[in-house]
Amino acid sequence: MNNKKQKAYLRLKPGLGVGHDAQGMLYVTRFATGKTHVYEAPGWVERLLANSVSGISEEMALEVVQNKSDVPPEEFQGIIDYLLHEGLVLRLTPEELANVNLGRYGRQVEYFYEFASGITPFAFQNRLSSSSVVILGLGGIGAWVAMLLAMAGVDTLSLVDGGTVKESNLSRQPLFRENQVGKRKVEAAQESLLDLNSGMKVFTHDALISGPEDLREIVTGHNLVINAMDDPDINTTSSWVAEVCEPGEIPYLLAGGYSGHIGRIGPTVLPGKTTGWSAFQQYFDQRRRENPDIEFAVGRENHKAAFAPLAALVSSLQVWDAIRVLARLGDPLFAGKLGEVDFTTGEVLWESADLNADA
Repeated sequence: MNNKKQKAYLRLKPGLGVGHDAQGMLYVTRFATGKTHVYEAPGWVERLLANSVSGISEEMALEVVQNKSDVPPEEFQGIIDYLLHEGLVLRLTPEELANVNLGRYGRQVEYFYEFASGITPFAFQNRLSSSSVVILGLGGIGAWVAMLLAMAGVDTLSLVDGGTVKESNLSRQPLFRENQVGKRKVEAAQESLLDLNSGMKVFTHDALISGPEDLREIVTGHNLVINAMDDPDINTTSSWVAEVCEPGEIPYLLAGGYSGHIGRIGPTVLPGKTTGWSAFQQYFDQRRRENPDIEFAVGRENHKAAFAPLAALVSSLQVWDAIRVLARLGDPLFAGKLGEVDFTTGEVLWESADLNADA
Protein backbone atom coordinates (compact mmCIF):
# COMPACT_ATOMS: atom_id res chain seq x y z
CA MET A 1 0.00 0.00 0.00
CA ASN A 2 1.36 3.41 -0.97
CA ASN A 3 1.21 5.78 1.99
CA LYS A 4 3.22 8.49 0.28
CA LYS A 5 1.79 11.91 1.07
CA GLN A 6 0.17 13.57 -1.93
CA LYS A 7 1.99 16.66 -3.17
CA ALA A 8 0.09 19.87 -2.47
CA TYR A 9 0.22 23.16 -4.35
CA LEU A 10 -0.31 26.63 -2.96
CA ARG A 11 -2.05 29.35 -4.96
CA LEU A 12 -2.71 32.94 -4.00
CA LYS A 13 -6.44 33.63 -4.04
CA PRO A 14 -7.24 35.73 -7.12
CA GLY A 15 -8.48 39.24 -6.51
CA LEU A 16 -5.92 39.99 -3.81
CA GLY A 17 -3.20 42.63 -3.86
CA VAL A 18 -0.20 42.17 -1.54
CA GLY A 19 2.37 44.71 -0.37
CA HIS A 20 4.21 46.02 2.68
CA ASP A 21 5.06 49.33 4.29
CA ALA A 22 8.35 50.72 5.63
CA GLN A 23 7.74 49.06 8.99
CA GLY A 24 7.42 45.68 7.33
CA MET A 25 3.65 45.30 7.91
CA LEU A 26 1.95 43.12 5.30
CA TYR A 27 -1.02 44.70 3.51
CA VAL A 28 -3.56 42.52 1.70
CA THR A 29 -6.30 44.25 -0.31
CA ARG A 30 -9.37 42.52 -1.67
CA PHE A 31 -10.04 44.32 -4.93
CA ALA A 32 -13.72 43.33 -5.08
CA THR A 33 -14.51 45.13 -1.82
CA GLY A 34 -11.62 47.59 -1.58
CA LYS A 35 -10.97 46.45 1.99
CA THR A 36 -7.40 46.14 3.20
CA HIS A 37 -6.22 43.90 6.04
CA VAL A 38 -2.94 44.45 7.81
CA TYR A 39 -0.83 41.60 9.14
CA GLU A 40 2.33 41.50 11.20
CA ALA A 41 4.38 38.92 9.32
CA PRO A 42 7.99 38.08 8.45
CA GLY A 43 9.28 39.69 5.27
CA TRP A 44 9.54 36.37 3.47
CA VAL A 45 5.73 35.94 3.53
CA GLU A 46 5.28 38.55 0.80
CA ARG A 47 7.85 36.70 -1.31
CA LEU A 48 5.96 33.45 -0.70
CA LEU A 49 2.66 34.99 -1.81
CA ALA A 50 4.24 36.53 -4.90
CA ASN A 51 5.54 33.12 -5.97
CA SER A 52 2.18 31.43 -5.41
CA VAL A 53 0.21 33.56 -7.90
CA SER A 54 0.19 30.80 -10.52
CA GLY A 55 0.55 27.90 -8.11
CA ILE A 56 3.67 26.46 -6.49
CA SER A 57 4.30 23.21 -4.65
CA GLU A 58 4.81 23.52 -0.91
CA GLU A 59 8.27 21.95 -1.27
CA MET A 60 9.29 24.50 -3.91
CA ALA A 61 7.79 27.32 -1.85
CA LEU A 62 9.95 26.33 1.12
CA GLU A 63 13.03 26.30 -1.12
CA VAL A 64 12.20 29.76 -2.46
CA VAL A 65 11.82 31.12 1.06
CA GLN A 66 14.91 29.42 2.46
CA ASN A 67 16.98 30.68 -0.48
CA LYS A 68 17.05 34.11 1.14
CA SER A 69 15.86 33.52 4.69
CA ASP A 70 16.76 31.00 7.38
CA VAL A 71 13.25 29.77 8.03
CA PRO A 72 12.70 26.53 10.01
CA PRO A 73 10.21 24.17 8.33
CA GLU A 74 8.01 24.32 11.44
CA GLU A 75 7.69 28.11 11.22
CA PHE A 76 7.05 27.88 7.49
CA GLN A 77 4.27 25.33 8.01
CA GLY A 78 2.72 27.43 10.75
CA ILE A 79 2.55 30.45 8.44
CA ILE A 80 1.07 28.33 5.64
CA ASP A 81 -1.66 27.06 7.97
CA TYR A 82 -2.44 30.63 9.00
CA LEU A 83 -2.61 31.84 5.39
CA LEU A 84 -4.99 28.98 4.59
CA HIS A 85 -7.14 29.83 7.59
CA GLU A 86 -7.32 33.48 6.53
CA GLY A 87 -8.31 32.50 3.01
CA LEU A 88 -5.30 34.17 1.42
CA VAL A 89 -4.03 31.03 -0.28
CA LEU A 90 -5.57 27.75 -1.40
CA ARG A 91 -4.09 24.29 -1.12
CA LEU A 92 -4.70 22.36 -4.34
CA THR A 93 -4.00 18.81 -5.43
CA PRO A 94 -2.14 18.01 -8.67
CA GLU A 95 -5.37 16.53 -10.00
CA GLU A 96 -7.28 19.74 -9.43
CA LEU A 97 -4.67 21.69 -11.34
CA ALA A 98 -4.29 19.09 -14.09
CA ASN A 99 -8.02 18.55 -14.71
CA VAL A 100 -8.76 22.19 -15.41
CA ASN A 101 -7.55 23.91 -18.57
CA LEU A 102 -6.46 27.17 -16.93
CA GLY A 103 -5.53 28.66 -20.28
CA ARG A 104 -9.19 28.40 -21.23
CA TYR A 105 -11.11 28.48 -17.96
CA GLY A 106 -8.69 30.26 -15.63
CA ARG A 107 -10.70 33.48 -15.41
CA GLN A 108 -13.93 31.52 -14.94
CA VAL A 109 -12.31 29.59 -12.09
CA GLU A 110 -11.36 32.91 -10.53
CA TYR A 111 -15.03 33.89 -10.63
CA PHE A 112 -15.89 30.69 -8.75
CA TYR A 113 -13.56 31.73 -5.90
CA GLU A 114 -16.39 33.89 -4.61
CA PHE A 115 -18.41 30.73 -3.93
CA ALA A 116 -15.61 28.58 -2.51
CA SER A 117 -16.15 27.78 1.16
CA GLY A 118 -14.54 24.56 2.29
CA ILE A 119 -13.96 23.62 -1.34
CA THR A 120 -11.64 24.88 -4.04
CA PRO A 121 -13.08 26.63 -7.12
CA PHE A 122 -11.36 24.02 -9.27
CA ALA A 123 -13.92 21.53 -7.95
CA PHE A 124 -16.73 23.64 -9.40
CA GLN A 125 -15.12 23.61 -12.84
CA ASN A 126 -14.47 19.88 -12.60
CA ARG A 127 -18.16 19.33 -11.87
CA LEU A 128 -19.08 21.27 -14.99
CA SER A 129 -16.61 19.28 -17.06
CA SER A 130 -18.29 16.03 -16.02
CA SER A 131 -21.90 17.19 -16.49
CA SER A 132 -24.41 16.30 -19.16
CA VAL A 133 -27.38 18.43 -20.16
CA VAL A 134 -30.39 17.93 -22.44
CA ILE A 135 -31.52 21.03 -24.34
CA LEU A 136 -35.02 20.80 -25.75
CA GLY A 137 -35.48 23.23 -28.62
CA LEU A 138 -32.83 25.21 -30.50
CA GLY A 139 -34.68 28.45 -31.08
CA GLY A 140 -33.97 31.90 -29.72
CA ILE A 141 -33.45 30.58 -26.17
CA GLY A 142 -32.12 27.06 -26.75
CA ALA A 143 -29.39 28.16 -29.17
CA TRP A 144 -28.04 30.74 -26.72
CA VAL A 145 -28.25 28.24 -23.84
CA ALA A 146 -26.30 25.62 -25.79
CA MET A 147 -23.58 28.09 -26.77
CA LEU A 148 -23.15 29.47 -23.24
CA LEU A 149 -22.97 26.01 -21.66
CA ALA A 150 -20.36 24.96 -24.23
CA MET A 151 -18.32 28.07 -23.41
CA ALA A 152 -18.59 27.26 -19.68
CA GLY A 153 -17.06 23.83 -20.25
CA VAL A 154 -20.01 21.46 -19.81
CA ASP A 155 -18.89 18.03 -20.99
CA THR A 156 -21.95 16.72 -22.83
CA LEU A 157 -24.94 18.31 -24.54
CA SER A 158 -27.85 16.37 -26.02
CA LEU A 159 -29.70 18.56 -28.50
CA VAL A 160 -33.34 17.98 -29.43
CA ASP A 161 -35.02 19.81 -32.31
CA GLY A 162 -36.85 18.72 -35.45
CA GLY A 163 -36.48 21.85 -37.52
CA THR A 164 -34.21 23.31 -40.17
CA VAL A 165 -32.16 26.50 -40.11
CA LYS A 166 -34.06 29.41 -41.65
CA GLU A 167 -32.76 32.80 -42.71
CA SER A 168 -34.85 34.47 -39.99
CA ASN A 169 -32.97 32.44 -37.37
CA LEU A 170 -29.74 34.27 -38.15
CA SER A 171 -30.89 37.47 -36.44
CA ARG A 172 -31.19 35.94 -32.96
CA GLN A 173 -29.87 32.34 -32.82
CA PRO A 174 -26.08 32.54 -32.47
CA LEU A 175 -25.20 28.96 -33.41
CA PHE A 176 -26.25 29.23 -37.05
CA ARG A 177 -24.50 30.69 -40.10
CA GLU A 178 -25.60 31.73 -43.58
CA ASN A 179 -24.10 28.63 -45.18
CA GLN A 180 -26.19 26.45 -42.85
CA VAL A 181 -29.59 27.74 -43.99
CA GLY A 182 -31.70 24.73 -44.97
CA LYS A 183 -29.63 22.34 -42.85
CA ARG A 184 -31.13 20.35 -39.99
CA LYS A 185 -30.86 22.45 -36.85
CA VAL A 186 -29.33 19.78 -34.63
CA GLU A 187 -26.60 19.06 -37.19
CA ALA A 188 -25.78 22.72 -37.71
CA ALA A 189 -25.71 23.34 -33.95
CA GLN A 190 -23.47 20.33 -33.41
CA GLU A 191 -20.99 21.66 -35.97
CA SER A 192 -20.91 25.11 -34.40
CA LEU A 193 -20.57 23.83 -30.84
CA LEU A 194 -17.68 21.51 -31.71
CA ASP A 195 -15.98 24.38 -33.53
CA LEU A 196 -16.33 26.35 -30.32
CA ASN A 197 -15.30 23.54 -27.95
CA SER A 198 -13.78 20.51 -29.66
CA GLY A 199 -13.28 18.72 -26.35
CA MET A 200 -16.96 18.39 -25.55
CA LYS A 201 -19.48 15.77 -26.68
CA VAL A 202 -22.61 16.76 -28.59
CA PHE A 203 -25.39 14.25 -29.30
CA THR A 204 -28.29 15.05 -31.58
CA HIS A 205 -31.95 14.02 -31.69
CA ASP A 206 -33.61 15.26 -34.87
CA ALA A 207 -37.17 14.95 -33.66
CA LEU A 208 -40.32 16.95 -33.02
CA ILE A 209 -41.50 16.16 -29.50
CA SER A 210 -45.24 15.51 -29.25
CA GLY A 211 -45.56 14.24 -25.68
CA PRO A 212 -43.72 12.95 -22.61
CA GLU A 213 -43.19 9.48 -24.08
CA ASP A 214 -40.89 11.02 -26.71
CA LEU A 215 -38.63 12.31 -23.93
CA ARG A 216 -38.15 9.42 -21.52
CA GLU A 217 -35.25 7.73 -23.22
CA ILE A 218 -33.59 11.01 -24.19
CA VAL A 219 -33.37 12.49 -20.68
CA THR A 220 -32.27 9.32 -18.88
CA GLY A 221 -28.79 9.58 -17.38
CA HIS A 222 -28.42 13.36 -17.69
CA ASN A 223 -27.74 15.80 -14.88
CA LEU A 224 -30.13 18.50 -16.07
CA VAL A 225 -32.89 19.04 -18.62
CA ILE A 226 -33.49 22.53 -20.02
CA ASN A 227 -36.79 23.09 -21.78
CA ALA A 228 -36.85 25.75 -24.50
CA MET A 229 -39.61 24.16 -26.62
CA ASP A 230 -42.58 26.37 -27.42
CA ASP A 231 -44.56 24.05 -29.70
CA PRO A 232 -47.46 23.83 -29.06
CA ASP A 233 -46.68 26.26 -26.20
CA ILE A 234 -44.14 26.55 -23.38
CA ASN A 235 -46.62 25.58 -20.63
CA THR A 236 -47.62 22.35 -22.36
CA THR A 237 -44.03 21.31 -23.06
CA SER A 238 -43.09 22.19 -19.48
CA SER A 239 -45.77 19.78 -18.27
CA TRP A 240 -44.24 17.06 -20.47
CA VAL A 241 -40.80 17.71 -19.05
CA ALA A 242 -42.07 17.68 -15.47
CA GLU A 243 -43.92 14.40 -16.03
CA VAL A 244 -40.71 12.74 -17.22
CA CYS A 245 -38.17 14.32 -14.88
CA GLU A 246 -40.04 14.25 -11.57
CA PRO A 247 -40.18 10.42 -11.16
CA GLY A 248 -36.49 10.07 -12.04
CA GLU A 249 -35.51 13.02 -9.83
CA ILE A 250 -33.74 14.71 -12.75
CA PRO A 251 -33.35 18.46 -12.18
CA TYR A 252 -35.05 20.53 -14.84
CA LEU A 253 -35.08 24.17 -15.81
CA LEU A 254 -38.01 25.63 -17.67
CA ALA A 255 -36.17 28.20 -19.73
CA GLY A 256 -39.34 29.87 -20.88
CA GLY A 257 -39.04 32.11 -23.86
CA TYR A 258 -39.96 35.59 -24.97
CA SER A 259 -42.68 37.41 -26.85
CA GLY A 260 -42.21 40.94 -28.05
CA HIS A 261 -40.53 42.82 -25.20
CA ILE A 262 -41.36 40.27 -22.47
CA GLY A 263 -39.02 37.41 -21.53
CA ARG A 264 -39.84 34.58 -19.14
CA ILE A 265 -37.38 33.32 -16.54
CA GLY A 266 -37.57 29.99 -14.69
CA PRO A 267 -38.58 28.15 -12.71
CA THR A 268 -35.72 25.80 -11.86
CA VAL A 269 -36.87 22.56 -10.24
CA LEU A 270 -34.96 20.08 -8.10
CA PRO A 271 -37.50 17.23 -7.77
CA GLY A 272 -38.33 16.48 -4.17
CA LYS A 273 -36.56 19.61 -2.94
CA THR A 274 -38.17 22.61 -4.64
CA THR A 275 -41.62 23.48 -5.96
CA GLY A 276 -42.44 21.56 -9.11
CA TRP A 277 -44.03 22.80 -12.30
CA SER A 278 -47.50 21.58 -11.30
CA ALA A 279 -47.90 24.47 -8.83
CA PHE A 280 -47.25 26.99 -11.57
CA GLN A 281 -49.45 25.07 -13.97
CA GLN A 282 -52.34 25.52 -11.52
CA TYR A 283 -51.68 29.24 -11.56
CA PHE A 284 -51.76 29.44 -15.36
CA ASP A 285 -54.88 27.27 -15.49
CA GLN A 286 -56.59 29.66 -13.11
CA ARG A 287 -55.49 32.65 -15.17
CA ARG A 288 -56.92 31.04 -18.31
CA ARG A 289 -60.24 30.40 -16.56
CA GLU A 290 -60.41 34.05 -15.56
CA ASN A 291 -59.39 35.21 -19.05
CA PRO A 292 -60.64 32.65 -21.58
CA ASP A 293 -58.77 32.48 -24.85
CA ILE A 294 -60.19 34.58 -27.63
CA GLU A 295 -60.26 32.97 -31.05
CA PHE A 296 -58.45 35.53 -33.19
CA ALA A 297 -59.42 35.53 -36.84
CA VAL A 298 -56.59 37.86 -37.77
CA GLY A 299 -53.29 38.77 -36.20
CA ARG A 300 -52.08 35.76 -34.19
CA GLU A 301 -49.64 34.59 -36.89
CA ASN A 302 -48.19 38.08 -37.17
CA HIS A 303 -47.24 38.23 -33.47
CA LYS A 304 -43.69 36.96 -33.92
CA ALA A 305 -41.63 39.85 -32.56
CA ALA A 306 -38.13 38.70 -31.58
CA PHE A 307 -34.97 40.53 -30.55
CA ALA A 308 -31.56 38.96 -30.06
CA PRO A 309 -30.52 41.04 -26.99
CA LEU A 310 -33.69 40.00 -25.14
CA ALA A 311 -33.13 36.35 -26.04
CA ALA A 312 -29.50 36.65 -24.88
CA LEU A 313 -30.51 38.26 -21.57
CA VAL A 314 -33.13 35.64 -20.74
CA SER A 315 -30.82 32.81 -21.78
CA SER A 316 -27.88 34.13 -19.75
CA LEU A 317 -29.96 34.21 -16.59
CA GLN A 318 -31.19 30.67 -17.23
CA VAL A 319 -27.66 29.39 -17.89
CA TRP A 320 -26.38 30.96 -14.69
CA ASP A 321 -28.98 28.97 -12.75
CA ALA A 322 -28.07 25.85 -14.74
CA ILE A 323 -24.42 26.30 -13.78
CA ARG A 324 -25.40 26.77 -10.14
CA VAL A 325 -27.17 23.40 -10.29
CA LEU A 326 -24.47 21.53 -12.21
CA ALA A 327 -21.49 22.88 -10.24
CA ARG A 328 -23.45 22.89 -6.96
CA LEU A 329 -22.57 26.51 -6.33
CA GLY A 330 -25.62 27.07 -4.13
CA ASP A 331 -29.39 26.98 -4.24
CA PRO A 332 -30.96 27.78 -7.63
CA LEU A 333 -31.94 31.42 -7.93
CA PHE A 334 -35.20 30.56 -9.69
CA ALA A 335 -36.36 27.72 -7.46
CA GLY A 336 -39.98 28.25 -6.54
CA LYS A 337 -40.49 31.31 -8.70
CA LEU A 338 -41.16 32.36 -12.26
CA GLY A 339 -40.33 35.78 -13.62
CA GLU A 340 -41.32 37.96 -16.54
CA VAL A 341 -38.78 40.62 -17.50
CA ASP A 342 -39.93 43.70 -19.40
CA PHE A 343 -37.07 44.59 -21.74
CA THR A 344 -38.38 48.13 -22.27
CA THR A 345 -38.21 49.01 -18.54
CA GLY A 346 -35.86 46.42 -17.03
CA GLU A 347 -38.52 45.49 -14.47
CA VAL A 348 -39.15 41.89 -13.44
CA LEU A 349 -42.50 40.61 -12.15
CA TRP A 350 -42.21 37.41 -10.10
CA GLU A 351 -44.81 34.74 -9.47
CA SER A 352 -43.85 32.77 -6.38
CA ALA A 353 -44.33 29.13 -5.46
CA ASP A 354 -47.30 30.01 -3.28
CA LEU A 355 -48.86 31.57 -6.37
CA ASN A 356 -48.93 35.10 -4.96
CA ALA A 357 -47.89 37.76 -7.45
CA ASP A 358 -45.02 40.11 -6.66
CA ALA A 359 -43.78 37.84 -3.82
